[in-house]
Amino acid sequence: MKPGAKTLLAAAGIWAVTGLHAGANTAAGLDAVSVFNRICYSKVPSTEAVEKMALELGWSLLVPKDMEAFGKPDEFSYFRGWDVQVGEQFYRVGLTQRGVAGSLAEQFPAFAKGTVTSCTLVLGDEDAAQDVDGAMRELAGKEPVSSGVEEGGMLTTTWAGGNDQFKVFLFNKTSRSASGGLLTVTIVSKE
Repeated sequence: MKPGAKTLLAAAGIWAVTGLHAGANTAAGLDAVSVFNRICYSKVPSTEAVEKMALELGWSLLVPKDMEAFGKPDEFSYFRGWDVQVGEQFYRVGLTQRGVAGSLAEQFPAFAKGTVTSCTLVLGDEDAAQDVDGAMRELAGKEPVSSGVEEGGMLTTTWAGGNDQFKVFLFNKTSRSASGGLLTVTIVSKE
């Protein structure tokens, strides 16, 4: 975990788990939430930390067409993604950053000059929804603010926290098929 990340997450009321979970495993002994924690949750809002990891571990950079699921490039000041292999599992990671705008600017006017950084891990079909949900609850260290909200054919569970410098949101989106989905951390930084 980068310096200050534990302070950021603690201040937001969300505690980072830096070790490995004992839940659903890949052959390497890592579950999807542990991978999410290592790649996204413990790194953002620093895009540099994720990019450094991508370079060091030789992740495959996504071409623009493969990034369409994460948004449109002209909406972001930073827009990158990678295909990642961890053990025998494959994941797709999207990392975006932009200024605070729209409903976030209205909801948090003191953050209007800040940035919104999101990191998403796309889960494979081998990741069972109930295992992921339990591990996400452990990672967040508190109950979600909403659970099972239907949105675009997926069920979304959301955790939120923050202080006067950061607003932190965790999202667990699962498909109706009970496997696969998305894990996202979004951090709104004041400046």
